[in-house]
Amino acid sequence: MSNEVHVRMDSHGLLSRPSDVAVPGLGNIPSAPASHAHGDGEARPLLSLVVPCRNEQEVLPLFVERVSCLLKELDADYRSEVLLIDDGSTDATWALICEVVRSDGHFRGIKLSRNFGQQAALTCGYEFAAGDAVVSLDADLQDPPELVPEMLARWREGADVVLTVRTSRTGETWAKLQTARLFYWLSARLCSYPIRAESGDFRLLSRRGLDALLSLREQHRYIRGMVQWLGFRTAEVAYDRPGRAAGRTKYSYRAMAALALEAFVTSGRSFLGLAGRLTALIAGLCLLGWMGLLVAWGLGLSVEGVLGSAVGLLIVLGTVSVLFQVLAAEYLGRIFEQVRQRPVYIVEELCVQQPVAVQNLASPQRQQG
Repeated sequence: MSNEVHVRMDSHGLLSRPSDVAVPGLGNIPSAPASHAHGDGEARPLLSLVVPCRNEQEVLPLFVERVSCLLKELDADYRSEVLLIDDGSTDATWALICEVVRSDGHFRGIKLSRNFGQQAALTCGYEFAAGDAVVSLDADLQDPPELVPEMLARWREGADVVLTVRTSRTGETWAKLQTARLFYWLSARLCSYPIRAESGDFRLLSRRGLDALLSLREQHRYIRGMVQWLGFRTAEVAYDRPGRAAGRTKYSYRAMAALALEAFVTSGRSFLGLAGRLTALIAGLCLLGWMGLLVAWGLGLSVEGVLGSAVGLLIVLGTVSVLFQVLAAEYLGRIFEQVRQRPVYIVEELCVQQPVAVQNLASPQRQQG
């Protein structure tokens, strides 16, 4: 008989964080069991894989097959858990996750109440992960699970953060590659802590690194930048990024633009400083234009051409001024959302076969506020 447990949330979607979580109607869900030992008596560290999923029914069986092979390969040295976070899927992704949980106790399913976005889903997985080393990767197999042993080797050498760096991208369009290059170029110049070019959310964090990341209480979470801000010892693993194994990408150009704006706005005051300097430069040019107009008029020279130039400068200044007001409104909106302290995500349901170390079923921002 299956030991699978479904936990449905109450109307608030919140639970506290005791060692044994009491769930109405189900009793207690105990924490994960203690570390088991090697034959040599040493405890095996726990590896957690955090996998956001949204409408991945085509690729999920392939992903599970390859991850299962990876876990068998690592079983002699590591205990393991795989957290599959369903970020508001509208297809059969959640049903497939529950099937996987029934067949393999290494997997746990976490269903969010709606689509909160990849960064929120990652945060959810990070908060549930109990591992000594925690690896986040996508379910589309563009982040090869076979790279995890090399990442673990860098962690064993003392790195708290292990980034993966793409040396090539298979299956990407020319436009996608150019916009990515533009983003990294702008990031290096506008962000207080520029992210590593060609790195993504396929990374390993040590327990210390993850605890430090989770102590950051931003409502708007650009995790690549937040990890860079931590400053811990970082190692890199290079790889050739393959194309999607199945299904379609969920990252539209609009979503990429929104993520880029998030990166620039949340990176500190550098973006605002640039806006202020550009405003001062354009205002100075307009002032010089009007001074030239007055001088020409005082000397009795024709001012038709100068007047046209001055009007043009005023139009440019007005346009830039409106754009910077929109930018200021973005900062103001983020301040408002930070102050009201809503959760970054809400969990609707858990699907587990074995005891799971339940930590938070909603973002800690609300519970700590």
